[in-house]
Amino acid sequence: MTWSNKRLAETLDEWFLNSRAIITETAGDIVVGKLTAEDTLSLLDALEALGWSHAIEDDTGSVVSRSDIEQDFAPYKVSARKPMAESGRERVLTNAGMADWLSRPPAQPVLEVCRLAAPLETFSVLLAPWDFDVSFSPDQLDADPRKVVKEHLASRSVPGDLSAWITRPDQAIDFGDPAFLTWANKSAEVLAMSLSNEYEGSGVIVFKGPPVVRYKLEGTMATAIGPERFADLQACARWVFTSAKEMETRHILMSAEFSRFAPGNDNAASLFGSASGPALEGAKIAFELGLHKISADSLKALADLRKAVSDEASKLGDSTRQLAAAVSGALFGGIGLVVARLTMSTSNGAVAAGVLLIGFVLCLYVAVTIISGRQFVSIQRDLREQWRDRLYRFIPEMEYGKLVTSPAARAEKAFHLASWISGILAAVMMLAVLCVSVPELLVSIHAWYEELGPVGEGKPASGPADPPEAFPDKLIVVQPAPVL
Repeated sequence: MTWSNKRLAETLDEWFLNSRAIITETAGDIVVGKLTAEDTLSLLDALEALGWSHAIEDDTGSVVSRSDIEQDFAPYKVSARKPMAESGRERVLTNAGMADWLSRPPAQPVLEVCRLAAPLETFSVLLAPWDFDVSFSPDQLDADPRKVVKEHLASRSVPGDLSAWITRPDQAIDFGDPAFLTWANKSAEVLAMSLSNEYEGSGVIVFKGPPVVRYKLEGTMATAIGPERFADLQACARWVFTSAKEMETRHILMSAEFSRFAPGNDNAASLFGSASGPALEGAKIAFELGLHKISADSLKALADLRKAVSDEASKLGDSTRQLAAAVSGALFGGIGLVVARLTMSTSNGAVAAGVLLIGFVLCLYVAVTIISGRQFVSIQRDLREQWRDRLYRFIPEMEYGKLVTSPAARAEKAFHLASWISGILAAVMMLAVLCVSVPELLVSIHAWYEELGPVGEGKPASGPADPPEAFPDKLIVVQPAPVL
């Protein structure tokens, strides 16, 4: 027998389906257990023909050689090293290993499957035959099905990302390929859970309707519904989960459509096999009708939005004019104080102190006006961000920028420019007031300090008058008082 990678994979899958082997695959190795002596020798022939390094263990876990293989020491376990894949790729040899790989989130964007006949493109993963040379750019869906599917289990069974389970549009579907069918069965199960309203565990999904209905999932649902209905199921999932903003609305409409169909049993394959196409059409019609209903409300919301933006811009314009008036008044007052102080012929410390105090009050008035205006701008910006996703998320980001963000930014820019200019002018005015008042105020304080200096320094604070100056060149005669 001539062995090849595909022939080996087919043989191992046949043994697995007939319970003749247990297969475990990792990124670089494959382990085949529960082998009889005959199957072990056959597997060794294949591995040696392909040049794969391998090891053999008997029932006791001891490593043995080919010559030691006997049926008395069965079952055997053979571990083999698979050929290495390129960077950014993983390899699986068997469909059994592929099924195990599908139970985990993909580690690489490209999975090479030995038994796959043609490449299969999902949004985030490319499944391709071994050594298939093709470029692939993965995409990630933003919609999270866990937000719309309720679960009653401690651990979540519904995946948070369906990018690996939804095919890209116009993807060919080949149910004659066993490897493709392995992926399709798992995909159908995951998408059925994601399109339902609740997952109760043990393969039971619930549609709330009305009416409330329950269906049982099976592991071969894609095989049961066939390629055409599987394509319809993919289209349903693609329509619901490729738009994160509309996911909730579309999921409600789709689940309601599935609830209305009654296949006559609780088999999920019967439901999705008969209802996927009609449910998609009904959900699309209901969605379009909802859009027409929303359009009138949307026009009213846009008018309200336009009025709100105009009012905000008007208030910012008033704040800018108020700031300009405050700065003008402060500058005129400051200039008057400086001119009056410079034209005074006499110096007075009290006047200098008054000039300084008035200048400080004028500067503080300008500062308070700037701070209050900036606080208003900050509050309006926070309100726009908070209500963006609640009231106006139906408006595209580019249109919202033209309607709201850009006009508000221009109004804020004008106010910020005016506040900076006002602050600089107020600072210059305050500096001028300081220059004409502080020197005179310091002189007055120094003179006052000298006049009220401490005792013992300079002129004494109190005491008898100085004695009369002595006149040594004159004789002073003191006459005695007459005796009576």
